Amino acid sequence: MSLFSQARDAYSMQKKIKKIQKELDERLVEATALDGKIVVTASAKPDLKKVEIAPELLVPERKAELEEGILRATKKALETAQKIAAELMQSSGALAGLGG
Repeated sequence: MSLFSQARDAYSMQKKIKKIQKELDERLVEATALDGKIVVTASAKPDLKKVEIAPELLVPERKAELEEGILRATKKALETAQKIAAELMQSSGALAGLGG
């Protein structure tokens, strides 16, 4: 394979990866905890985008419950985001040229 061909392939792969990264950043997933009182939104990149907390949880007596709910919802959102990212990368063939 010529140097020009390798450079062209690398440039093509770079363009494909940037397109996928943009798509992943725009694809949002939500996860909830505590019966929907905590909602976490993340992009499939994954990147945490937003945390929403129901007003009734914002009292000192519910601090531990609130922290646990945020943690659970965040983990669920990021797990879903990672699955979407892996599926998109696989379906786009972006990883095909990286095997050697």
